[in-house]
Amino acid sequence: MKRIHHRYIKAAKIFSKKKGSTLAASSSFYLILSIVPLSLLFIRLVGFALGDITKSGEELLFLAGGLFPEAAPEILEQFKDLLSGPLLGGGKFTLINTFILLITGTSLFNSIWNGLYLMTDDRSHTSRWKYLQGIGIIGLSIITLIFLIALPPVLMGLLTFLKTGFASEFLESRLSSTNAFLIWLNQLNINSFNFLRSNSFIGLLILGYFTFLYRWFFKFKITWRESFFSAFTFVFFLLLAKNLFWIYLSNARSTLVSNYGDYYTFILGCTWIFLVMCLFFFGACLSFAFQKDPLEIGLPIEEEENKGHNKQHD
Repeated sequence: MKRIHHRYIKAAKIFSKKKGSTLAASSSFYLILSIVPLSLLFIRLVGFALGDITKSGEELLFLAGGLFPEAAPEILEQFKDLLSGPLLGGGKFTLINTFILLITGTSLFNSIWNGLYLMTDDRSHTSRWKYLQGIGIIGLSIITLIFLIALPPVLMGLLTFLKTGFASEFLESRLSSTNAFLIWLNQLNINSFNFLRSNSFIGLLILGYFTFLYRWFFKFKITWRESFFSAFTFVFFLLLAKNLFWIYLSNARSTLVSNYGDYYTFILGCTWIFLVMCLFFFGACLSFAFQKDPLEIGLPIEEEENKGHNKQHD
């Protein structure tokens, strides 16, 4: 792979020239405004699908824990307190409330599309069609969340059914070498599906989600390989920042507490969200760099042959 590092340098220059930190600050503001209604939308829709809103809220907070730095668990606790009031206040799931939450949630995507427009000068990022597609992205996110939450219990239910006498007799009558399969099946238990609740699985799912998202944002003008590089860059630096956030906390916690008191957790959360949005927009800058200068994969010997061929023409 040739000159991959040049794209990263170009992406850094685009991020600096187009004021990527300012765009990230704008999107962070909208994310802070919409994170509670969006989370409520996710919890209610997932709870409606699974039949248990409380369980869906617990699962969402578990997944969110994989995105927040472990050195600052108080950020997640504050987020949980913000959700518990409206979620457990007795309000019912209605279509009008869902519609209002959808409109509120699109403000975040609106800021992202405006940021992409300012970065690429492509007016199509702010078209009405993009706003409609934003609702589709929210729907895709909800489906992904339902899949992630529902997969372990569905697999456990299937495993329980396969261990019943009726299923065992059916497998014995239909399959050869069933004994080995049944022995393996009986060895499976709930701990066999721990990988589906691990940070590795969640990280792979986030990687796949943002691979699609970057390619979709750029109207499929970049390849899957290039959008994967952008998503991998975002996820890699996100995990790196998550594990190194304790360095910032060890130097800033006492100052934040003395200046903001009990509200220092909110400042920590805002700082983390801003950092995540900066990484997201850097990934978008990298996607734009790939669009302007696509990746080329070839062997060095091919370059030498081309040079020799050009010299013969000269």
